[in-house]
Amino acid sequence: MKILILGSWHDETAEAFRAETDLLGKLLAENNHTPIIAPGGGIYGAVGLSYRHHGGTHSVGFYPSEEARSAVNEQYIFEPDEKIMTESDYPTRNLLQTKDAEALIAIAGRTGTVTDFITGATDYALPSAYLLGSSKNMDLLMEFDGIKGNKNVYAGNAVRELLSFVENYTV
Repeated sequence: MKILILGSWHDETAEAFRAETDLLGKLLAENNHTPIIAPGGGIYGAVGLSYRHHGGTHSVGFYPSEEARSAVNEQYIFEPDEKIMTESDYPTRNLLQTKDAEALIAIAGRTGTVTDFITGATDYALPSAYLLGSSKNMDLLMEFDGIKGNKNVYAGNAVRELLSFVENYTV
């Protein structure tokens, strides 16, 4: 299953969720999933490094244009196995990676995570799971109409629950 990983691109935030990102990367590798992981650091990089450390061999990354990346000075600490060069800005890159996913899992994050989660959960009706309490913005989103009560959306307290939800979701 192609699972888009969403979350903060800040390394300090990822460090606060080290146990969760390590476990998620391990479980993705063990269950032969293909994570869609944006190149870079933060939650993405932490999950990607764990995935590779635990034997994962096929991750996919959608890259923004070099101009867009340079404008925000994003550093790449993890580079996915399959690189898709979009030559676009971040919002367009984010839409393309969401459209390519079969499910998504979010840990932490701010505005970008919220918008990508909304797109995946509502526009593409993907099974979408979020680690409850990891982001004030995402916690608020879980109360919005269209998200709250949506059967393809799950907010849980443990990484194993999130993965189990997206793996076992049926329409």
